Amino acid sequence: MIGLAYRNDEDVLRARLDAALEEREGERAFVSARLRAVFARRAARAASGAIAVLGGGAMFVAALGRMAQGGGFSWGFSNPGDGLLAGLLGKSWLAAAIAYPVVRIGAGLFFDRALAKAPRRAESARIDLVRLERARPRRIAGDLLQGLEAPSASLPLAGLALIGPLGLHFALWTLCTAGDAIRRVEAFDGWISISIAAVGIAHVVLAVLGAQYGRLLAGAPDQIFLLSASDREGWKALGWTVLASLFPGALLILIPPLVVAFTGLAVVPLSFWWARHAIVSERAAMAAVLA
Repeated sequence: MIGLAYRNDEDVLRARLDAALEEREGERAFVSARLRAVFARRAARAASGAIAVLGGGAMFVAALGRMAQGGGFSWGFSNPGDGLLAGLLGKSWLAAAIAYPVVRIGAGLFFDRALAKAPRRAESARIDLVRLERARPRRIAGDLLQGLEAPSASLPLAGLALIGPLGLHFALWTLCTAGDAIRRVEAFDGWISISIAAVGIAHVVLAVLGAQYGRLLAGAPDQIFLLSASDREGWKALGWTVLASLFPGALLILIPPLVVAFTGLAVVPLSFWWARHAIVSERAAMAAVLA
């Protein structure tokens, strides 16, 4: 009798397991259709931002190394350059731009695969039910999305701080100068060296503030906090960046701080607003599915 009761109980659990597996498949399709793009965008932003940080860091190190070997701050004025620094800047932008669509496609496939992966079956239907509950698609999606929230905001802001302003300067340089294209690119090396020597600290300060703001957004307790938060952080970051450029900018007739201020107006407030807007919209999409 005991064996028969156990068998009947196992049969009931197996029936519940079959129903739970069918329900899980429906939930997987629902979650994937609505949150796949959110995860893909976050992964792509994080990857592009990381590439920008690495490329910008390599450019800074190369510029500082050249100045250390070739006469310090005056190197940018007295040397035409060979295009190494401008090449690093351009390649950083190009690599970040290429990485975005590539990573977005790959991340979408990874997301679908993670949701579709069912837990390993055991001999006991009771154990299978417990494992299946722990592997709910909503739970998996929430963990994946939460893990990318901070880097998807911090890394792009930090990367943009390192290569964004000089990228804008390079665009203006190509529009406002004439002559052989290769020579113009090589000549921009001098401007990069001067910029890093004069206001490199400001770039680093802005990168740190951007990374901190990204973590602040990710740590926001709820959607109401994000919606009520103002965009003052972007303007505050611009102010701290201009202040950082006063050294050694104040020794150069305040020209570097003025350049930083005008360039920052075109980059900093808008980028901080964009980061907050992205997190707000993505959390709204997540809340509609995961709540």
